[in-house]
Amino acid sequence: MLHTLTQNQKVAEQVTSAKELIDQFRKSSDHTKLLDADRYLEQARTVDPDYLRAIYYSGIVKDLLGKPADAPAFFDRIVGEARDASIRADALYNLGIAYYHQYHRDQLKRAEETFAEVASTSSDVGLRTLAKANIGQTLAMRMHPTAEEAELLKKPATAKLIKSEIRRAFDEAITIGKEVLESSASGVRSRSKREMLQKAKAIAQNAIGAANMYFTDYLTDDTDEIRAHLEESAMYLTSAFQAMPKDWAIACNLASVNLRFFARCPGVDRDVRLKEAEQLLTLVLDTLRPDYGFARYELGRLRRCAADFTEAKLQFQQALAIDDRYRDVSKKKVELEIKRTEAGDVSFP
Repeated sequence: MLHTLTQNQKVAEQVTSAKELIDQFRKSSDHTKLLDADRYLEQARTVDPDYLRAIYYSGIVKDLLGKPADAPAFFDRIVGEARDASIRADALYNLGIAYYHQYHRDQLKRAEETFAEVASTSSDVGLRTLAKANIGQTLAMRMHPTAEEAELLKKPATAKLIKSEIRRAFDEAITIGKEVLESSASGVRSRSKREMLQKAKAIAQNAIGAANMYFTDYLTDDTDEIRAHLEESAMYLTSAFQAMPKDWAIACNLASVNLRFFARCPGVDRDVRLKEAEQLLTLVLDTLRPDYGFARYELGRLRRCAADFTEAKLQFQQALAIDDRYRDVSKKKVELEIKRTEAGDVSFP
Protein backbone atom coordinates (compact mmCIF):
# COMPACT_ATOMS: atom_id res chain seq x y z
CA MET A 1 0.00 0.00 0.00
CA LEU A 2 1.23 3.49 -0.81
CA HIS A 3 2.43 5.78 1.95
CA THR A 4 2.94 9.53 1.83
CA LEU A 5 5.97 9.49 4.13
CA THR A 6 9.09 7.35 4.00
CA GLN A 7 11.03 6.08 6.98
CA ASN A 8 14.28 6.15 4.99
CA GLN A 9 16.06 9.50 5.17
CA LYS A 10 18.17 8.85 2.07
CA VAL A 11 15.06 8.04 0.02
CA ALA A 12 13.45 11.28 1.18
CA GLU A 13 16.57 13.22 0.17
CA GLN A 14 16.74 11.52 -3.23
CA VAL A 15 13.10 12.36 -4.02
CA THR A 16 13.55 15.95 -2.84
CA SER A 17 16.63 16.25 -5.07
CA ALA A 18 14.67 14.80 -7.99
CA LYS A 19 11.89 17.37 -7.47
CA GLU A 20 14.45 20.18 -7.43
CA LEU A 21 16.00 18.85 -10.66
CA ILE A 22 12.57 18.76 -12.33
CA ASP A 23 12.04 22.40 -11.33
CA GLN A 24 15.48 23.29 -12.71
CA PHE A 25 14.65 21.54 -15.99
CA ARG A 26 11.42 23.52 -16.35
CA LYS A 27 13.41 26.74 -16.04
CA SER A 28 16.40 25.74 -18.18
CA SER A 29 15.22 22.95 -20.56
CA ASP A 30 18.44 21.14 -19.62
CA HIS A 31 17.56 17.48 -20.15
CA THR A 32 20.53 16.26 -18.11
CA LYS A 33 18.52 17.42 -15.07
CA LEU A 34 15.80 14.92 -15.97
CA LEU A 35 18.28 12.11 -16.43
CA ASP A 36 19.72 12.80 -12.99
CA ALA A 37 16.22 13.00 -11.51
CA ASP A 38 15.28 9.70 -13.14
CA ARG A 39 18.36 8.05 -11.61
CA TYR A 40 17.58 9.38 -8.11
CA LEU A 41 13.97 8.22 -8.36
CA GLU A 42 14.92 4.74 -9.52
CA GLN A 43 17.26 4.42 -6.56
CA ALA A 44 14.54 5.65 -4.20
CA ARG A 45 11.95 3.20 -5.55
CA THR A 46 14.39 0.33 -5.16
CA VAL A 47 14.65 1.01 -1.43
CA ASP A 48 11.05 2.12 -0.82
CA PRO A 49 8.80 0.95 -3.67
CA ASP A 50 5.63 2.22 -1.94
CA TYR A 51 6.66 5.84 -1.39
CA LEU A 52 4.02 7.91 -3.17
CA ARG A 53 6.21 10.91 -4.03
CA ALA A 54 8.84 8.67 -5.64
CA ILE A 55 6.17 7.00 -7.77
CA TYR A 56 4.47 10.28 -8.72
CA TYR A 57 7.65 12.06 -9.79
CA SER A 58 8.81 8.97 -11.66
CA GLY A 59 5.75 9.28 -13.90
CA ILE A 60 6.35 12.99 -14.38
CA VAL A 61 9.99 12.45 -15.36
CA LYS A 62 9.20 9.63 -17.80
CA ASP A 63 6.73 11.87 -19.62
CA LEU A 64 9.09 14.86 -19.64
CA LEU A 65 11.86 12.64 -21.01
CA GLY A 66 9.66 11.84 -24.01
CA LYS A 67 8.84 8.34 -22.78
CA PRO A 68 5.10 8.68 -22.09
CA ALA A 69 4.52 4.96 -22.66
CA ASP A 70 6.54 4.33 -19.49
CA ALA A 71 4.56 6.79 -17.35
CA PRO A 72 1.01 5.33 -16.98
CA ALA A 73 2.03 2.49 -14.67
CA PHE A 74 3.16 5.01 -12.05
CA PHE A 75 0.03 7.17 -12.22
CA ASP A 76 -2.26 4.14 -12.48
CA ARG A 77 -0.99 2.88 -9.15
CA ILE A 78 -1.64 6.20 -7.45
CA VAL A 79 -5.14 6.42 -8.93
CA GLY A 80 -5.88 2.94 -7.68
CA GLU A 81 -4.41 3.23 -4.19
CA ALA A 82 -4.43 6.89 -3.10
CA ARG A 83 -7.03 7.73 -0.46
CA ASP A 84 -6.76 11.50 -0.77
CA ALA A 85 -9.15 12.74 -3.50
CA SER A 86 -6.91 15.64 -4.54
CA ILE A 87 -3.86 13.38 -4.92
CA ARG A 88 -5.91 10.92 -6.96
CA ALA A 89 -7.29 13.69 -9.21
CA ASP A 90 -3.81 15.07 -9.88
CA ALA A 91 -2.50 11.60 -10.75
CA LEU A 92 -5.52 10.98 -12.97
CA TYR A 93 -4.84 14.22 -14.86
CA ASN A 94 -1.20 13.26 -15.40
CA LEU A 95 -2.30 9.80 -16.50
CA GLY A 96 -4.36 11.54 -19.18
CA ILE A 97 -1.31 13.55 -20.24
CA ALA A 98 0.75 10.37 -20.56
CA TYR A 99 -1.94 8.74 -22.71
CA TYR A 100 -2.27 11.87 -24.85
CA HIS A 101 1.45 12.12 -25.50
CA GLN A 102 1.47 8.66 -27.08
CA TYR A 103 -0.79 9.97 -29.88
CA HIS A 104 -2.10 6.58 -31.04
CA ARG A 105 -5.86 6.46 -31.56
CA ASP A 106 -6.55 4.01 -28.74
CA GLN A 107 -4.41 6.05 -26.36
CA LEU A 108 -6.11 9.28 -27.43
CA LYS A 109 -9.46 7.71 -26.61
CA ARG A 110 -8.19 6.75 -23.15
CA ALA A 111 -6.81 10.27 -22.71
CA GLU A 112 -10.16 11.84 -23.58
CA GLU A 113 -11.99 9.55 -21.13
CA THR A 114 -9.45 10.27 -18.40
CA PHE A 115 -9.59 14.04 -18.86
CA ALA A 116 -13.40 13.86 -18.89
CA GLU A 117 -13.35 12.13 -15.51
CA VAL A 118 -11.09 14.81 -14.06
CA ALA A 119 -13.22 17.60 -15.54
CA SER A 120 -16.39 16.15 -14.05
CA THR A 121 -15.15 15.04 -10.63
CA SER A 122 -12.28 17.24 -9.45
CA SER A 123 -13.04 19.94 -6.89
CA ASP A 124 -10.09 21.99 -8.20
CA VAL A 125 -11.22 24.62 -10.73
CA GLY A 126 -7.71 24.89 -12.17
CA LEU A 127 -7.40 21.16 -12.71
CA ARG A 128 -10.92 20.92 -14.16
CA THR A 129 -10.15 23.66 -16.67
CA LEU A 130 -6.81 22.12 -17.63
CA ALA A 131 -8.56 18.79 -18.20
CA LYS A 132 -11.19 20.44 -20.39
CA ALA A 133 -8.53 22.21 -22.46
CA ASN A 134 -6.75 18.90 -22.93
CA ILE A 135 -9.95 17.30 -24.18
CA GLY A 136 -9.86 19.94 -26.91
CA GLN A 137 -6.26 19.04 -27.77
CA THR A 138 -7.11 15.36 -27.81
CA LEU A 139 -10.05 15.89 -30.17
CA ALA A 140 -7.79 17.88 -32.52
CA MET A 141 -5.32 14.98 -32.60
CA ARG A 142 -8.16 12.54 -33.23
CA MET A 143 -8.78 14.32 -36.54
CA HIS A 144 -5.88 12.24 -37.88
CA PRO A 145 -7.33 9.15 -39.57
CA THR A 146 -6.00 5.73 -38.65
CA ALA A 147 -4.21 3.76 -41.38
CA GLU A 148 -7.47 1.95 -42.11
CA GLU A 149 -9.45 5.20 -42.24
CA ALA A 150 -6.84 6.75 -44.53
CA GLU A 151 -7.52 3.98 -47.03
CA LEU A 152 -11.26 4.53 -46.73
CA LEU A 153 -10.72 8.24 -47.44
CA LYS A 154 -9.44 7.28 -50.89
CA LYS A 155 -12.71 5.55 -51.79
CA PRO A 156 -15.72 7.72 -52.76
CA ALA A 157 -18.14 5.27 -51.17
CA THR A 158 -16.60 5.62 -47.70
CA ALA A 159 -14.81 8.99 -47.78
CA LYS A 160 -17.92 10.95 -46.78
CA LEU A 161 -18.36 8.97 -43.56
CA ILE A 162 -14.72 9.33 -42.54
CA LYS A 163 -14.74 13.04 -43.31
CA SER A 164 -17.88 13.49 -41.23
CA GLU A 165 -16.07 11.96 -38.24
CA ILE A 166 -13.06 14.23 -38.81
CA ARG A 167 -15.39 17.22 -39.06
CA ARG A 168 -17.13 16.24 -35.82
CA ALA A 169 -13.78 16.12 -34.00
CA PHE A 170 -12.86 19.51 -35.51
CA ASP A 171 -16.12 21.14 -34.42
CA GLU A 172 -15.85 19.76 -30.89
CA ALA A 173 -12.20 20.79 -30.53
CA ILE A 174 -13.01 24.35 -31.61
CA THR A 175 -16.07 24.55 -29.34
CA ILE A 176 -14.24 23.29 -26.26
CA GLY A 177 -11.19 25.42 -26.97
CA LYS A 178 -13.26 28.59 -27.23
CA GLU A 179 -15.21 27.74 -24.07
CA VAL A 180 -11.93 27.52 -22.17
CA LEU A 181 -10.71 30.80 -23.66
CA GLU A 182 -13.94 32.51 -22.63
CA SER A 183 -13.80 31.19 -19.05
CA SER A 184 -13.09 33.75 -16.37
CA ALA A 185 -10.53 33.72 -13.58
CA SER A 186 -12.43 36.33 -11.59
CA GLY A 187 -12.82 35.30 -8.00
CA VAL A 188 -9.81 32.97 -8.16
CA ARG A 189 -7.36 34.38 -5.62
CA SER A 190 -4.76 31.64 -5.53
CA ARG A 191 -1.74 32.50 -7.67
CA SER A 192 -1.14 28.85 -8.51
CA LYS A 193 -4.77 28.40 -9.60
CA ARG A 194 -4.62 31.51 -11.78
CA GLU A 195 -1.44 30.17 -13.40
CA MET A 196 -3.22 26.87 -14.07
CA LEU A 197 -6.06 28.74 -15.75
CA GLN A 198 -3.60 30.70 -17.90
CA LYS A 199 -1.92 27.44 -18.92
CA ALA A 200 -5.31 26.00 -19.78
CA LYS A 201 -5.96 28.93 -22.11
CA ALA A 202 -2.64 28.34 -23.89
CA ILE A 203 -3.53 24.66 -24.28
CA ALA A 204 -6.92 25.69 -25.66
CA GLN A 205 -5.20 27.96 -28.18
CA ASN A 206 -3.01 25.05 -29.21
CA ALA A 207 -6.12 22.89 -29.64
CA ILE A 208 -7.82 25.44 -31.89
CA GLY A 209 -4.61 26.02 -33.85
CA ALA A 210 -3.99 22.31 -34.39
CA ALA A 211 -7.60 21.66 -35.39
CA ASN A 212 -7.49 24.39 -38.04
CA MET A 213 -4.20 23.03 -39.36
CA TYR A 214 -5.54 19.48 -39.68
CA PHE A 215 -8.69 20.84 -41.33
CA THR A 216 -6.50 21.76 -44.32
CA ASP A 217 -5.15 18.20 -44.50
CA TYR A 218 -8.46 16.36 -44.64
CA LEU A 219 -11.47 18.62 -45.15
CA THR A 220 -10.69 21.01 -48.00
CA ASP A 221 -8.75 21.33 -51.24
CA ASP A 222 -9.77 24.93 -51.86
CA THR A 223 -6.69 27.19 -51.91
CA ASP A 224 -8.41 30.18 -50.30
CA GLU A 225 -9.96 28.03 -47.57
CA ILE A 226 -6.62 26.35 -46.88
CA ARG A 227 -4.94 29.72 -46.44
CA ALA A 228 -7.72 31.04 -44.21
CA HIS A 229 -7.53 28.05 -41.88
CA LEU A 230 -3.73 28.17 -41.76
CA GLU A 231 -3.83 31.87 -40.90
CA GLU A 232 -6.32 31.12 -38.13
CA SER A 233 -4.09 28.29 -36.94
CA ALA A 234 -0.95 30.43 -36.95
CA MET A 235 -2.68 33.16 -34.94
CA TYR A 236 -3.73 30.81 -32.15
CA LEU A 237 -0.49 28.81 -32.12
CA THR A 238 1.63 31.96 -31.98
CA SER A 239 -0.31 33.12 -28.92
CA ALA A 240 0.02 29.68 -27.33
CA PHE A 241 3.78 29.62 -27.95
CA GLN A 242 4.20 33.10 -26.51
CA ALA A 243 2.51 31.85 -23.34
CA MET A 244 4.46 28.56 -23.25
CA PRO A 245 7.75 29.16 -25.12
CA LYS A 246 9.34 25.95 -23.79
CA ASP A 247 6.55 23.66 -24.96
CA TRP A 248 7.94 21.32 -27.63
CA ALA A 249 4.50 20.25 -28.88
CA ILE A 250 3.33 23.81 -29.57
CA ALA A 251 6.67 24.59 -31.24
CA CYS A 252 6.22 21.55 -33.50
CA ASN A 253 2.66 22.57 -34.38
CA LEU A 254 3.76 26.08 -35.28
CA ALA A 255 6.54 24.63 -37.44
CA SER A 256 4.02 22.34 -39.13
CA VAL A 257 1.79 25.31 -39.97
CA ASN A 258 4.74 27.05 -41.61
CA LEU A 259 5.50 23.87 -43.54
CA ARG A 260 1.95 23.89 -44.91
CA PHE A 261 2.17 27.59 -45.82
CA PHE A 262 5.42 26.82 -47.66
CA ALA A 263 4.04 23.81 -49.51
CA ARG A 264 0.38 24.69 -50.11
CA CYS A 265 -0.12 28.46 -50.28
CA PRO A 266 0.85 30.24 -53.51
CA GLY A 267 1.88 33.82 -53.00
CA VAL A 268 3.37 33.51 -49.51
CA ASP A 269 7.01 34.31 -48.87
CA ARG A 270 8.22 30.72 -49.05
CA ASP A 271 11.74 31.56 -47.86
CA VAL A 272 10.36 33.13 -44.68
CA ARG A 273 8.06 30.18 -43.99
CA LEU A 274 10.86 27.71 -44.64
CA LYS A 275 13.19 29.54 -42.28
CA GLU A 276 10.58 29.84 -39.51
CA ALA A 277 9.69 26.16 -39.70
CA GLU A 278 13.34 25.12 -39.68
CA GLN A 279 14.19 27.38 -36.73
CA LEU A 280 11.32 26.00 -34.64
CA LEU A 281 12.16 22.37 -35.38
CA THR A 282 15.83 23.00 -34.65
CA LEU A 283 14.85 24.58 -31.34
CA VAL A 284 12.92 21.43 -30.45
CA LEU A 285 15.70 19.06 -31.54
CA ASP A 286 18.51 21.01 -29.88
CA THR A 287 16.81 22.21 -26.71
CA LEU A 288 13.14 21.58 -25.98
CA ARG A 289 13.07 17.83 -26.69
CA PRO A 290 16.43 16.63 -28.01
CA ASP A 291 16.29 14.18 -30.90
CA TYR A 292 12.47 14.06 -30.89
CA GLY A 293 11.37 11.61 -33.57
CA PHE A 294 8.42 13.59 -34.92
CA ALA A 295 10.54 16.75 -35.17
CA ARG A 296 13.11 14.77 -37.19
CA TYR A 297 10.29 13.48 -39.40
CA GLU A 298 8.80 16.95 -39.88
CA LEU A 299 12.20 18.48 -40.64
CA GLY A 300 12.68 15.73 -43.21
CA ARG A 301 9.33 16.57 -44.82
CA LEU A 302 10.27 20.25 -44.87
CA ARG A 303 13.59 19.53 -46.61
CA ARG A 304 11.92 17.12 -49.06
CA CYS A 305 9.34 19.76 -50.04
CA ALA A 306 12.23 22.20 -50.49
CA ALA A 307 13.97 19.66 -52.80
CA ASP A 308 16.87 19.22 -50.40
CA PHE A 309 16.73 15.45 -50.76
CA THR A 310 20.09 14.62 -49.18
CA GLU A 311 19.23 16.39 -45.92
CA ALA A 312 15.66 15.07 -45.99
CA LYS A 313 16.81 11.47 -46.22
CA LEU A 314 19.28 12.01 -43.39
CA GLN A 315 16.54 13.32 -41.12
CA PHE A 316 14.23 10.41 -41.94
CA GLN A 317 17.01 7.90 -41.27
CA GLN A 318 17.73 9.52 -37.91
CA ALA A 319 14.02 9.36 -37.10
CA LEU A 320 13.93 5.64 -37.91
CA ALA A 321 16.79 5.02 -35.49
CA ILE A 322 14.60 6.15 -32.57
CA ASP A 323 12.70 3.52 -30.59
CA ASP A 324 9.21 2.97 -32.05
CA ARG A 325 7.67 3.55 -28.61
CA TYR A 326 8.98 7.11 -28.41
CA ARG A 327 9.13 8.33 -32.03
CA ASP A 328 5.49 9.56 -32.20
CA VAL A 329 5.29 8.73 -35.90
CA SER A 330 5.00 5.25 -37.36
CA LYS A 331 7.87 3.41 -39.00
CA LYS A 332 5.66 2.93 -42.06
CA LYS A 333 5.17 6.69 -42.49
CA VAL A 334 8.88 7.41 -42.20
CA GLU A 335 9.76 4.67 -44.69
CA LEU A 336 7.18 6.06 -47.11
CA GLU A 337 8.79 9.49 -46.84
CA ILE A 338 12.18 7.98 -47.66
CA LYS A 339 10.72 6.43 -50.82
CA ARG A 340 9.20 9.79 -51.80
CA THR A 341 12.54 11.48 -51.17
CA GLU A 342 14.38 8.96 -53.33
CA ALA A 343 11.79 9.57 -56.07
CA GLY A 344 12.34 13.35 -55.96
CA ASP A 345 8.79 14.03 -54.78
CA VAL A 346 8.34 17.61 -53.46
CA SER A 347 4.54 17.48 -53.02
CA PHE A 348 2.64 17.84 -49.75
CA PRO A 349 1.46 15.90 -47.90
